[in-house]
Amino acid sequence: MKSLLPVLFFLAQQLLFCQHLSKSEADHVFNIQLNTFKKVFAHPRQAKITVDSLIKNTNLSWPDSLKANNYNIKGSYFTTVGKQDSAVYYFEKNISLLDTTKLIYPRMINNLGVVLKKKGDYKRAFYWIDTGIGIARRQNNQKALQLLYGLKSTCYARLQNYPLAIEYQKMAIEIIEKNNLTNDAIYIEYHNLANLYMNVENYKIAIEMYEDLLPKIKTVGLMDTYYLTALNLSNSYIGAQQLSRADSLIGVTRPKIQEYGDPNIISYSKELKALVLEKNENFEEAVIIYQRVFEKALKINNERLYTIAYNYLGLLENLGQHEKAEQLVLKMLAYENTKEDSQFGILAQLEFYKKAKEYLKENDKKSYDELLLRTIELQDSLQRMNDGLVEKQLELEYENKAHKNKNMQLEQQLMSTNVKFWLTFGGLSSLIVLSFLGYKRSRRNHQLKVEKIKTFKQEQHLLAEKLQQEKEINQLKIKKIEKQKAEMLALTAEQSKIQQKYSTILDKLDGTTQQKILQELKEITRGDEYWDVIKEKFLSINPHFINQLKSRVPRITSTQIDFCALIKMRLSNKEIAKVLGVTHESVISRKYRLKKKFNLEKETDFTRFIEDL
Repeated sequence: MKSLLPVLFFLAQQLLFCQHLSKSEADHVFNIQLNTFKKVFAHPRQAKITVDSLIKNTNLSWPDSLKANNYNIKGSYFTTVGKQDSAVYYFEKNISLLDTTKLIYPRMINNLGVVLKKKGDYKRAFYWIDTGIGIARRQNNQKALQLLYGLKSTCYARLQNYPLAIEYQKMAIEIIEKNNLTNDAIYIEYHNLANLYMNVENYKIAIEMYEDLLPKIKTVGLMDTYYLTALNLSNSYIGAQQLSRADSLIGVTRPKIQEYGDPNIISYSKELKALVLEKNENFEEAVIIYQRVFEKALKINNERLYTIAYNYLGLLENLGQHEKAEQLVLKMLAYENTKEDSQFGILAQLEFYKKAKEYLKENDKKSYDELLLRTIELQDSLQRMNDGLVEKQLELEYENKAHKNKNMQLEQQLMSTNVKFWLTFGGLSSLIVLSFLGYKRSRRNHQLKVEKIKTFKQEQHLLAEKLQQEKEINQLKIKKIEKQKAEMLALTAEQSKIQQKYSTILDKLDGTTQQKILQELKEITRGDEYWDVIKEKFLSINPHFINQLKSRVPRITSTQIDFCALIKMRLSNKEIAKVLGVTHESVISRKYRLKKKFNLEKETDFTRFIEDL
């Protein structure tokens, strides 16, 4: 809703037409532009043909504002069809032709900022948003300020900087309430604020806000926001473990959402249904729904694609369906090689990549290296972005303080004009002193800002060195664990061959004698000696592992410790089954029993819990 300029904005632009064009000619071109803009949403291809013709036949006598309309329509078209790079190009051309003093200018900047946010280009998005805020303040353009504060909030939310996101969202709401803007705007902004509380898992506040907003939003006819609010309320119910309420609300809204027809909202509804099923341990049906939602998300470039893929991958991992998990990862890699623009959150991609890497180490070295490279690039990009944002935030704080000092000086000047001459002299003297103090304060604030930036960069440098050292240590540890894993599997294979030879001999014996001798042979070939050697190597790398297990479960048995050690060595369920000579299902059952013994929550992944010890 914030991504495109409302139709009413065009009406304001009629005032911008210059006098080189007659009123009738201007009206004729404007009406074509207005009708074309309306078609962008319902018939985008027709709109593109018309606007391309307008651009091609633009007369030199047209004012810049009229030309700018064409570029705004073209940018809106490319936004609608998901071509974000092209949308940015035309929105920038649109802005370059507009007069910065006009009220329409910061609103157009908002359009550009929305597209840059979708692309994940947060550095440029923040640059343009801050530029727009500065211009809107000078214009006292409250509507534009509200839009830009709201956009800034969503950018911070994408970067999971929720405290700042909530702060700017409240600023947007404050502007609406102070200026008595429309109910539509206030409901949308409150909905966005509720979303932020849901994201920080403050489900109690989120639920209260969603329940209050739902009937109000329906009253004003904002049906896309209404359905999103209903689904976000369901999501909050799930987070608060109120699964029956969530399932009931999803069931009630599902037919209406299907009738409404928005593919992203339909996908979100199904995703939440799968999540409820998973929480209720109805895994088979949850997998079926997740599979459909994931395939659809790939086709429509759903903004929640990486979140969907991450949740689906986690479910497959918990169920031990590693082949399906690997296929999912490879599909995502193939998708990434074909997509043109990035409209996904960086952190959502990083979370998926971290989980996905585990399925490519042995089977597809090339894909694994490709995924690892993307992970590193995203982490570097996020680090650079956060560095820039911190510095930018300090600069803004300094500018705000300087702005307050300037206002204080102006107020003093205004007051001094209303007093007698002898007070005027005193007032001017006071103003000089205040100016001097203000200068000193500004200088001190500037120095503090510089020191903050310097200290921050030093801390970042030290942190980077520490992280690099930890990375090298972890890589060395992983290599040793992989070596142990290889030794374990090799010796297990050798042991299996010996047992097969014994089995050939045992085939010649009767059943009773065979079982008795087989048990004795298993004891002989159990491999205690080689297990003790590998266990000793394992403990040299992880000296505190056993104590950590016993601190959580004092009565843990030695057999259970050995089982946890195999998990820590990063053996898959199938590999553990081979080592222990049991079935794959038996390994899953043991993990489930141990998870209960450790008193872990349902959503906790037991394998990841042991690996992180």
